[in-house]
Amino acid sequence: MSRIMLEDIKKVLANVFDVQYRELDCRFGKVHIIFVLSTCDTKRISDSIIRPLMLFESRSFNIENIMNKVIQTDNIRQLNDIDCAIEAILNGNVVVLFMQTG
Repeated sequence: MSRIMLEDIKKVLANVFDVQYRELDCRFGKVHIIFVLSTCDTKRISDSIIRPLMLFESRSFNIENIMNKVIQTDNIRQLNDIDCAIEAILNGNVVVLFMQTG
């Protein structure tokens, strides 16, 4: 399983003029949200992803819990490959990266 790195995504998408990167400081760690502005609904991103993550009270990181109980969207899946992440972003999806420490 390869680890998807924010820096690698930024390199690949350097010429996409409206790609957006948001960094959140959540209780359980840093979260990076990546999407193409012209293909995504920013209100929905805010309401379904950003707000729930910021309001999540737990300090412990559990990806299954976050995917199933925190992020409020219909279609959610875990990606383990940068090519899949890039394809998802370019197809109008939001990619959420969780920065784990330690």
